[in-house]
Amino acid sequence: MIRHTQTIFVDDPRGIPGDCMRTAVASLLDLPVEAVPHFALFSAPGAWFDAFSLWLVGKGLRIHPVVKPSDGCLAIGMSPRGVEHVVVWDGSGLWHDPHPSQGGIEPRQYWEVVPVAKPTDLCPACDFDPAAPHNGKGECRDRKSTDLESGA
Repeated sequence: MIRHTQTIFVDDPRGIPGDCMRTAVASLLDLPVEAVPHFALFSAPGAWFDAFSLWLVGKGLRIHPVVKPSDGCLAIGMSPRGVEHVVVWDGSGLWHDPHPSQGGIEPRQYWEVVPVAKPTDLCPACDFDPAAPHNGKGECRDRKSTDLESGA
């Protein structure tokens, strides 16, 4: 994995959301930061998550929430700066914080980026595994548009 440093922060004078998520994803997937869209720019509720999910599917990947973090996953939580932040986690803890402070987070959620076994394995409503709990309206109960909000 490549340890990239984010260049856009929550207090950007241009009003652009911080790019910790895009930078963490680029680090996790060994990509240049510029190769990962800045999903936080999709400001409509849930739009950034839909865009992120579709982008991953285009790469043969999907995001999967986990309770116990594994080697190489995204962790979401509160940073010491008081904002939600996304970092790269491994089985033993913080692997890389894209913020220059390297302050880490208090993790509250973990997301693995895993290969899609085959396109028919995806839930048509949310791109998650169909075995995930759904609410009966075609929506995955595990999916919350605020779960990966970035901006730190």
